[in-house]
Amino acid sequence: MIKKNLFLLSILPLLFSCSNKECECIDKALKTKLPTEYKNKVNRATFNYLGMYYSNGETEYLDSAIMILNQAIEISHTLFPAYYFKSIVYEAKGDYGSIIITVDSAIKYSYTDPNMLFFKARALDHLGMAEEADNVLESAERLYSQWIYCYPDSISFIISRIGFTAYYKGKTVAIKEINNYIKEYPNDDIIVGLKNMIENEPEDSELFRKKTN
Repeated sequence: MIKKNLFLLSILPLLFSCSNKECECIDKALKTKLPTEYKNKVNRATFNYLGMYYSNGETEYLDSAIMILNQAIEISHTLFPAYYFKSIVYEAKGDYGSIIITVDSAIKYSYTDPNMLFFKARALDHLGMAEEADNVLESAERLYSQWIYCYPDSISFIISRIGFTAYYKGKTVAIKEINNYIKEYPNDDIIVGLKNMIENEPEDSELFRKKTN
């Protein structure tokens, strides 16, 4: 089971809506063909199964979540949030090979999300493929910068970026980045809470990348 703080950093961005600013580089990728009501139903079901898993550790809930997400993707291959959820579920299962397959499937349908690349890089690291992970992390960093440029006030993207920085650059750099955001958003309890969480994480936490020789 992955630590809950890593899970929280994966889930938190989904709880916030993006800003309304137009930005073709992202908006085009985020559009899906399924009705909003159906997408919300899939999201709620997945949240529920993940919550039940973290409450009692029964992996059957993760299997149920994967089944729902696969059904949704079968209906529409462009329901890209389902790929994101699948990556979260597979990471909870420790099925790193399936994360890579999931991310590559989303990319095949012209969807490249830095969060998805972040999942893939962590999976590659778990599989001992550090050099490949380095390349994916570099690509993710460029995309995060692009997304933050497009949506500078999106708390969702800021949270995602903080989690990425903590993993890729380490605790010290992440805290420095968070402090800059706190100057911009001094009253945002989420960002302040993330700073406290990351400051209190031990150096061997899954939030931070293991050093490689």
